[in-house]
Amino acid sequence: VSTLALDLGYQQTTVTLVKAGRPILSRELRGLGLITLIDQIAASFELSRSDAQTLLFQPADSVIGSDSSSLHFSNPIHQHLSSFLQLLTAEIGKTIQFANSAYRTAVPGQILLMGAGSRIASLNSSLSDRTGLPTHYWRINQSDNLFDDHHTSVYAVAAGLSTLAWE
Repeated sequence: VSTLALDLGYQQTTVTLVKAGRPILSRELRGLGLITLIDQIAASFELSRSDAQTLLFQPADSVIGSDSSSLHFSNPIHQHLSSFLQLLTAEIGKTIQFANSAYRTAVPGQILLMGAGSRIASLNSSLSDRTGLPTHYWRINQSDNLFDDHHTSVYAVAAGLSTLAWE
């Protein structure tokens, strides 16, 4: 089974089609980086980049604050996130369509998320719903609970590059 690896970085997203552990196709999607989404949210809600990023990584229906003036968010960033996911899903579709025609035996059966953008709340289920492909976060080890709720997927590229030194 082939995998479509999505590295959602700050400046761009890199889509890599992988079969049997080897990359077959790689695309850089400039303008579809995490910083674009963070800047849109920051401008829309008059927030700093840091606050916009915090909001982006919060699960839907989160409560921010602990007193009677706490803010309850029912995903106020949904419109921005939806537009971003629509563009990302369209590019994923183009990649899959190309893979179907150029590499008939390498049609992806799943999506693997990595990079800083993989921390976007509910990203895996949103992409799975939109693409129809099972979507998972890259993990160091599937049974590893060392990092608890922290996504180890942000370290995927670094881990992959470090293995080059082993060869």
